[in-house]
Amino acid sequence: MLKAEKDSIQHDHEWISKVPGLIGQNVSKSDGEAYALSSAGEGLKSASDEFIKGLPFRYTSEALELFISEVSKAPNKSSFKNLKQLVEAMNNNKVRKGQFIYGAMKISELKGGTKGEISNCLTSLILLKETGKARKIPCFHVAVYVGKYKNTHFVVENPGMHRRDGIGYVTLEKIECAFHNHDERFFAVSPIHDDGEKSTRYLVVQRALACVGLQYKYHIRNTNCECFALSLMGEWGKAATKSLRETAAQAQALPPRRAIKLDEDKKAADEEAFKNFFGNMKNRIRTVPYGILLTLEYFVKKSNYESSPLPINDDKILYDMITDYNDLFEAIKTSDIDKVKKLMESGLFHAAKNKDELTPAVFAEDKKASKEIQDYLINRHRITSL
Repeated sequence: MLKAEKDSIQHDHEWISKVPGLIGQNVSKSDGEAYALSSAGEGLKSASDEFIKGLPFRYTSEALELFISEVSKAPNKSSFKNLKQLVEAMNNNKVRKGQFIYGAMKISELKGGTKGEISNCLTSLILLKETGKARKIPCFHVAVYVGKYKNTHFVVENPGMHRRDGIGYVTLEKIECAFHNHDERFFAVSPIHDDGEKSTRYLVVQRALACVGLQYKYHIRNTNCECFALSLMGEWGKAATKSLRETAAQAQALPPRRAIKLDEDKKAADEEAFKNFFGNMKNRIRTVPYGILLTLEYFVKKSNYESSPLPINDDKILYDMITDYNDLFEAIKTSDIDKVKKLMESGLFHAAKNKDELTPAVFAEDKKASKEIQDYLINRHRITSL
């Protein structure tokens, strides 16, 4: 490997070791692989620690249920009072990509129309009657923060239904459009650590981007926004599915109706629907070849978002990116500098690898590509990051 490349890769970052595909899990440190950044320590607390003002806490189902239950009744010192405050935290790197964003919804978003707007003034009374709890928030929308591009923060979400038949699509959207209620509470949750006690935030980002465009049949109990977001965590090779309880903390903390008891048939139907949804997620993510690294920049540019800022849910973008990576290595091999630049500047990432586990810069050296291409690819390390 080129010395300049080694220095560039290690500059300002602690890289962790080889990633066994997106279906796997981050593992212990090594000296070569540019994939996920460590988030050990800064701004994070374990479930057993007191929640800290304006900072994410580490996920456990018990901690999340407790937090949701508390913050739904009154402002909590770990919650952000509005979207503006949350975005300020993102700009200051206190909330970081790969974390889960929870934003309070209004009853009007659930009921709709004039009746819904009037209901906002009577939220506590309505919820006391319907749920037995006089809380101020009916529920939270959940999305995965995947980063910032040109001063715009983006999330990946299950936004609910896009069609009357219940069909929806996993969507990449700017945060102010994903969360409609900008003046209520928000909070952030950091995903679990891997077995090597390293962050899985970047793994969550990769999986979330891989799911953009995924079609599902929406159901409030078993295919909701929280089921999608929290299902991106953890190592999937050890278990076929997660339990519904692990992926729907709000169902425990914020019951939608008083004393609703599901019969065994409905429970079984819910579990089956969730398994199908989760299985489709895993199958989609398995299509990403080993070594390929997805980027927010590519999705935004490919969708022409800047000229037409609509929600991004085109499932072709993922496959276009995989194809462009293959074309990049072919262009390096043929010393086509113009094509190399065009592909890299579309949003491809310099530390991605081909099937032989070579980054573009190392592959260029191995194939004795032109010096212009080698220098260009080395310099990409200094100006790009996931």
